[in-house]
Amino acid sequence: MILIAEDEPMIQRIFKEIFKKDHKTITASNGKEAVEIFKANSLKICLVILDYMMPIMNGLEAHDLIREIKPDIPIIFCSGYSPEGKMAELLKEKNNYFIEKPFKVIVLLEKVKQLCPGFCNMD
Repeated sequence: MILIAEDEPMIQRIFKEIFKKDHKTITASNGKEAVEIFKANSLKICLVILDYMMPIMNGLEAHDLIREIKPDIPIIFCSGYSPEGKMAELLKEKNNYFIEKPFKVIVLLEKVKQLCPGFCNMD
Protein backbone atom coordinates (compact mmCIF):
# COMPACT_ATOMS: atom_id res chain seq x y z
CA MET A 1 0.00 0.00 0.00
CA ILE A 2 1.17 3.52 -0.78
CA LEU A 3 0.44 6.41 1.58
CA ILE A 4 -0.06 9.65 -0.31
CA ALA A 5 -0.02 12.88 1.69
CA GLU A 6 -1.29 15.68 -0.55
CA ASP A 7 -3.55 18.59 0.36
CA GLU A 8 -4.89 19.19 -3.17
CA PRO A 9 -7.88 16.86 -3.83
CA MET A 10 -7.30 16.91 -7.60
CA ILE A 11 -3.69 15.78 -7.19
CA GLN A 12 -4.80 13.09 -4.73
CA ARG A 13 -7.17 11.78 -7.43
CA ILE A 14 -4.37 11.81 -10.00
CA PHE A 15 -2.14 9.74 -7.73
CA LYS A 16 -4.96 7.27 -7.04
CA GLU A 17 -5.62 6.93 -10.77
CA ILE A 18 -1.94 6.35 -11.52
CA PHE A 19 -1.67 3.53 -8.98
CA LYS A 20 -5.16 1.98 -9.18
CA LYS A 21 -4.10 -1.08 -11.21
CA ASP A 22 -1.03 -2.00 -9.21
CA HIS A 23 -1.23 -0.68 -5.66
CA LYS A 24 -3.76 0.11 -3.04
CA THR A 25 -3.45 3.69 -1.89
CA ILE A 26 -4.46 5.57 1.20
CA THR A 27 -4.51 9.35 1.26
CA ALA A 28 -4.00 12.07 3.82
CA SER A 29 -4.73 15.78 3.40
CA ASN A 30 -1.97 17.03 5.68
CA GLY A 31 1.16 15.83 7.42
CA LYS A 32 -0.52 15.22 10.79
CA GLU A 33 -3.14 12.99 9.20
CA ALA A 34 -0.39 11.17 7.26
CA VAL A 35 1.48 10.37 10.48
CA GLU A 36 -1.71 9.12 12.15
CA ILE A 37 -2.53 6.91 9.15
CA PHE A 38 1.03 5.63 9.03
CA LYS A 39 0.98 4.73 12.74
CA ALA A 40 -2.19 2.68 12.20
CA ASN A 41 -1.00 0.99 8.96
CA SER A 42 2.80 0.91 9.07
CA LEU A 43 3.03 -2.83 8.43
CA LYS A 44 0.94 -2.54 5.25
CA ILE A 45 2.57 0.58 3.78
CA CYS A 46 5.55 0.01 1.45
CA LEU A 47 6.04 3.63 0.34
CA VAL A 48 5.14 7.16 1.41
CA ILE A 49 4.69 10.09 -0.98
CA LEU A 50 4.76 13.44 0.80
CA ASP A 51 3.92 16.87 -0.53
CA TYR A 52 6.27 19.48 0.90
CA MET A 53 3.75 22.26 1.58
CA MET A 54 0.66 21.08 3.47
CA PRO A 55 -1.50 22.61 6.17
CA ILE A 56 -1.23 21.67 9.86
CA MET A 57 2.07 19.79 9.39
CA ASN A 58 4.36 20.00 6.37
CA GLY A 59 6.04 17.08 4.63
CA LEU A 60 9.38 17.55 6.37
CA GLU A 61 7.82 17.35 9.83
CA ALA A 62 5.74 14.33 8.79
CA HIS A 63 8.89 12.69 7.40
CA ASP A 64 10.66 12.98 10.74
CA LEU A 65 7.76 11.40 12.66
CA ILE A 66 7.27 8.62 10.10
CA ARG A 67 11.00 7.81 10.28
CA GLU A 68 10.66 7.38 14.07
CA ILE A 69 8.05 4.67 13.43
CA LYS A 70 9.73 2.89 10.49
CA PRO A 71 13.25 4.22 9.85
CA ASP A 72 13.85 2.55 6.47
CA ILE A 73 10.50 3.19 4.72
CA PRO A 74 11.08 4.76 1.28
CA ILE A 75 9.77 8.33 1.14
CA ILE A 76 9.30 10.36 -2.02
CA PHE A 77 8.93 14.10 -1.59
CA CYS A 78 6.79 15.44 -4.41
CA SER A 79 6.81 19.20 -4.69
CA GLY A 80 6.77 22.14 -7.02
CA TYR A 81 9.52 23.70 -4.91
CA SER A 82 13.17 22.90 -5.55
CA PRO A 83 14.78 21.05 -2.67
CA GLU A 84 16.58 23.51 -0.41
CA GLY A 85 17.67 23.63 3.21
CA LYS A 86 16.50 20.72 5.30
CA MET A 87 14.88 18.94 2.35
CA ALA A 88 18.14 19.03 0.39
CA GLU A 89 19.90 17.52 3.41
CA LEU A 90 17.26 14.81 3.79
CA LEU A 91 17.67 13.83 0.15
CA LYS A 92 21.26 12.84 0.90
CA GLU A 93 19.97 10.19 3.30
CA LYS A 94 19.09 6.64 2.33
CA ASN A 95 15.49 6.01 1.21
CA ASN A 96 14.61 9.69 0.64
CA TYR A 97 13.78 10.75 -2.91
CA PHE A 98 12.40 13.78 -4.75
CA ILE A 99 10.13 14.15 -7.76
CA GLU A 100 9.35 17.64 -8.95
CA LYS A 101 5.80 18.74 -9.76
CA PRO A 102 4.53 18.74 -12.37
CA PHE A 103 5.89 15.24 -12.84
CA LYS A 104 5.77 12.82 -15.73
CA VAL A 105 3.77 9.73 -14.82
CA ILE A 106 6.45 7.43 -16.25
CA VAL A 107 9.08 9.00 -13.97
CA LEU A 108 6.89 8.44 -10.92
CA LEU A 109 6.05 4.86 -11.94
CA GLU A 110 9.71 4.00 -12.53
CA LYS A 111 10.70 5.34 -9.12
CA VAL A 112 7.89 3.41 -7.43
CA LYS A 113 8.82 0.25 -9.34
CA GLN A 114 12.38 0.68 -8.04
CA LEU A 115 11.28 1.17 -4.44
CA CYS A 116 8.38 -1.27 -4.07
CA PRO A 117 9.20 -4.91 -4.77
CA GLY A 118 6.42 -6.64 -6.64
CA PHE A 119 5.25 -3.51 -8.45
CA CYS A 120 3.94 -4.44 -11.87
CA ASN A 121 3.26 -1.71 -14.41
CA MET A 122 0.54 -2.93 -16.73
CA ASP A 123 1.13 -1.24 -20.08
